[in-house]
Amino acid sequence: MEKIPDLFKIKKKTIHKVIIFHIIFIVVLAFQFKSSKIHKKKNLVVNTVIVPKKPQKTIIQKKLPPKPILKPIARKSSPPPIKKDIQKIEKKASLISALEKQIKTLEKKEEKSYCKNDLLIPKNVKKIDIDKLLDIVQKNDSNNYKELLVKELQNNLNLPEYGTVKVSLKIHPTGEISDIVILDSQSEKNQRYLKNSLIELSFKSINKMFDETQEFTVTFKNE
Repeated sequence: MEKIPDLFKIKKKTIHKVIIFHIIFIVVLAFQFKSSKIHKKKNLVVNTVIVPKKPQKTIIQKKLPPKPILKPIARKSSPPPIKKDIQKIEKKASLISALEKQIKTLEKKEEKSYCKNDLLIPKNVKKIDIDKLLDIVQKNDSNNYKELLVKELQNNLNLPEYGTVKVSLKIHPTGEISDIVILDSQSEKNQRYLKNSLIELSFKSINKMFDETQEFTVTFKNE
């Protein structure tokens, strides 16, 4: 009977020991687990060095001024012609035409008066007496009557202006002059004078010199 309580006591003691052992074992395991975690965390730590970035130069782009927009220039439409302006223009045109007509009439009158007055042949030249020339030709006993006729024309016709006029003409046995052609002239006034004068001239008794129409070239001079 006395041995049974001892066994129970022994079992209790062993149970306590076992429990304490397990507690210690669990504590040790827990401590190791924590330390291993700490080591693992330390191994994962990476020291990163951040290099400071160099400040970049900011390039400021200058804004170009905006191009001016060319607006289409509106052409001013010319106002329609006014009636008054048209009337003024018509009056001016009529005045100009009237003046032109007056100038033309004056020029015609001057030409007529010039032909009648300035280019009239003196009365003593209208008929050249050929008898004197015949006497000269007979005395000299030569046939140079043509030269004498030319000299007679030159002596009886005086040009109104300075210059020379070369003329070809024909003298008929009747004494009339025809086919007057101006070959060369330095003055229109002299030219007109000779044309009007030579037509009016006639030679008296020219048939005593020749029976056929004779052609002459005469040069008149006023120096």
